[in-house]
Amino acid sequence: MTHCAFCHDIKPDDILISTKHFFAVPDIVPIRNGHIILISKNTI
Repeated sequence: MTHCAFCHDIKPDDILISTKHFFAVPDIVPIRNGHIILISKNTI
């Protein structure tokens, strides 16, 4: 399995919303207040 730079430190409590293909988490260094990151569940 390929290592994902985005997924390794995410805790379930950090996930704001999750769908079949993506999940959203707050950015740890946000550019603007409320900035989130969308991450694909399929590593390519």
